[in-house]
Amino acid sequence: MPPRYPLPWRIAFPLFSDTLRAGSRAFQTDARNCIALLSPPLQILNPQHIPLHGPALLVTNHYSRPGFQAWWIALAISAAVPVEVHWMITDAWTFLGPLTPLSHWILTRIARVYGFTSTPPMPPTEKDVEARARAVRRVIEVAREPEAVIALAPEGRDYPKGILGPLPSGVGRFIEKLATHCQPILPIGVYENDESLCLSFGPPIVLPTSSKTTAQVQDQIVGWQVMSAIAQQLPPHLRGGYESQPAH
Repeated sequence: MPPRYPLPWRIAFPLFSDTLRAGSRAFQTDARNCIALLSPPLQILNPQHIPLHGPALLVTNHYSRPGFQAWWIALAISAAVPVEVHWMITDAWTFLGPLTPLSHWILTRIARVYGFTSTPPMPPTEKDVEARARAVRRVIEVAREPEAVIALAPEGRDYPKGILGPLPSGVGRFIEKLATHCQPILPIGVYENDESLCLSFGPPIVLPTSSKTTAQVQDQIVGWQVMSAIAQQLPPHLRGGYESQPAH
């Protein structure tokens, strides 16, 4: 039997109230209350790689399937890490069609409640350029804080069957920029086995030294390095081919 993911009513109503009145909440506390509801319980692999303090940059896959929503990824990771995590999240769910503006209203306010950074959804559109630039600047500001722990899913979107997909252009350079302020970079694989939701924490990623390549090639190299490290924390059927070297 697959894991059960009950609706977290315990935090839903207080969160709704805080969203309406622009309150604030500790995401780690809410995450732990939600994860405590899982049956079977969350499995954590390689806990020796969990950061005990900042700075750190956490990168994870954007796993989902029918019956499993991506917010459980953030809940599970924040419940497992012993310090508050600053998440970079989407500011809208485009799959809702005409309800996308409503999701934008909800998600941007949830981001404010938890102090997260929200950014326009993938794939990028021309009208979102300025909003995306503001989000990037915001996260870089957070990365400069001495004890910052930042988390993001580089793919920025769901791919079929939870298999790792290609990165949007510029994500590798963005991670490289964050890493100048916020290290180590730690990969996390999120997946389900037959019984439980699993988190697998990997060892720090060592980024390739910037060489005399073009910005585009460096973006691809860094992106591949990061995604390959995430892939090593996933079962083979979810890795999406991130095991061989990319062609330049």
